[in-house]
Amino acid sequence: MDRRGAGAEVSYTLHNIGNVTLRPRAGLTASGALGRRLLTRGLTGLPAELLPGQEVRLSTRWDGPPAVEWAEVTVHARADGTTAQGRVGYAAHPSLTAVLALTAVIWSALGAASGEWPV
Repeated sequence: MDRRGAGAEVSYTLHNIGNVTLRPRAGLTASGALGRRLLTRGLTGLPAELLPGQEVRLSTRWDGPPAVEWAEVTVHARADGTTAQGRVGYAAHPSLTAVLALTAVIWSALGAASGEWPV
């Protein structure tokens, strides 16, 4: 996933590792850090058929992802009774996420060193 302006670009690959032609369908979901559903939608632009051994790389735009929140983004694919999914974590502002994590570590270290939590 790549941040693109006010949106994000979600790239994924469909790969038929079997020996029969598949007719794929796919969907995209994103859930926030507390399980809040941020996005649910079907994916378009898929090939009508995916031949044995064939691999296609596709992408879709996610307009309006959260400005400051961690999310888990999942692509669900299904075809002729077969299902698969791929999942990736997404941080809107990785530098802000790192600063918040570092602040939490420092806060914890201060509390542990002094025997009490800073106020």
